[in-house]
Amino acid sequence: MDWKRMAIEELKQYSWRKESLSNIPERIKQINTEMARIKSATTDGTPVKGGGNHREDRLIELIMTKGELEENLVIAKRRIRLIEKGLNGISEQERKILELFYINRQRDCATRLSEDLGYEKRHIYNLKDAALRKYVLSMYGAIEP
Repeated sequence: MDWKRMAIEELKQYSWRKESLSNIPERIKQINTEMARIKSATTDGTPVKGGGNHREDRLIELIMTKGELEENLVIAKRRIRLIEKGLNGISEQERKILELFYINRQRDCATRLSEDLGYEKRHIYNLKDAALRKYVLSMYGAIEP
């Protein structure tokens, strides 16, 4: 398993996952509203030979979508909690480095960090590698040889 690559992908997705914590509940509210409208409406007509009507089909689709979104919300919360635990296991400087390189990627972040921290660019890359290594150990307990 390439733990380092997996950690980098998680860090890159961290901000999007955090945003999903507010977006998913909003979408679930929309679905609940639409489901209430469908339930309160009269039926299209009598199903023929065991078939359903359009409202029933839409209601089933909404129920399935809502279930998937609720599962996604649980998964996103769990992953965010784990990423934050991993980030809490490193220093503030290391966290800042990982944030600029992976979480909130910024153009020419090595130069910016070099200026902010007072190190040469080469040393910034060494710090990034060390911070990523600590993060991976904190998250997975293993690192590639």
